[in-house]
Amino acid sequence: MVGYIMLRERNTKLKQLLLNENKSLTVLHCSVYALLGVVSLIMAILNFITKKNLICWTTLAFTFGCAINLGLELINSKTKVIGWILFILEVIGLFTSFLISGNPDGFSALWILMIPSFGLLMFKRKMGSVFSLLMFLVLIAFLWTPLGDITLQYDYGNTFKMRFPILYIAFFALAFFFETVRSTISHEMQEARDRFFYLYSHDALTGTFNRYGFKEKQTDLFNERNHKRALAILDLDYFKDINDTYGHQKGDMVLQGLVDIIQSTIEDKAYLFRWGGDEFTLLFFDADTSKELCESFLNKVREASFDFSGNQVKITISIGLVYGADDVSIDVDDLIRQADNNLYQAKQSGRNCLIDSAYVKTLKKEEVRVIKNV
Repeated sequence: MVGYIMLRERNTKLKQLLLNENKSLTVLHCSVYALLGVVSLIMAILNFITKKNLICWTTLAFTFGCAINLGLELINSKTKVIGWILFILEVIGLFTSFLISGNPDGFSALWILMIPSFGLLMFKRKMGSVFSLLMFLVLIAFLWTPLGDITLQYDYGNTFKMRFPILYIAFFALAFFFETVRSTISHEMQEARDRFFYLYSHDALTGTFNRYGFKEKQTDLFNERNHKRALAILDLDYFKDINDTYGHQKGDMVLQGLVDIIQSTIEDKAYLFRWGGDEFTLLFFDADTSKELCESFLNKVREASFDFSGNQVKITISIGLVYGADDVSIDVDDLIRQADNNLYQAKQSGRNCLIDSAYVKTLKKEEVRVIKNV
């Protein structure tokens, strides 16, 4: 059962990796470099045994080239591009040697037809097309010019020389069409996935994160060490009266206005979540500034007003804040519960205020038993 769960987690991580365009390309390139390097090494050994010295040294050089490309791919984005250019030159060089030698019986030249589909898959349409064009120019130089014809060590025949470049163009056209379709579908799927994730993690009315978004962000924040976080829960005072008096549409406008005030105050210092109804939660990146920020938007909300058909409607909020928690040992459920308790105290104290406290870790039953036994 444990093995099945681990396998499922690995499959999930692999799917996430492949869904990322840049990461999936890196995986593809590394796989191709490694696979071709191994294959070319095997071919070099076979060519050495069969005493085909030219192809032996060519394939062996290609093996070392693949190893270099693999290393460049893993260093950084700049060296990746260098690796791609080297790889294109290496493949063209290898296939040119195949074309010149023709061994065995002209069969090696047929591998050239792989380049359009292979190049477009690895380097996408722009760079893949350049790759294919360079190989096409090599074909023209060797098969359709007198100097190239003299260089060839194998007699391909006039029919082959005339038709092979045309067949290459046909392969490129098909590969370009299929890559265009694949790229379009992949782009649309990525956009649909992004839209789905946004709708999944955001509140439709206010545009803030929702409870699902909270789970994502709490993981990001509380997995980082040596930072003190803070959490606040707030809600609108007497919000039901606004809905009953002016209607839910006006109530929605109040919620949107409240979010605008809070977002403009916290800027990039906290995440804001709609917890449900008129209740919101904030995750502060720095506990030391959390109380100051809460007091700031608390005062801004007091000063704000909404014009509903000539009636100036004022609103207030109550806030429960817990701060100063060490995220290495924090229990998020504890943090939420204590912030909720502080919110309850704020309401009991007359609303329109902030109640804050330091985080106190609640011992679990297992930990209590250990202390008692000690």
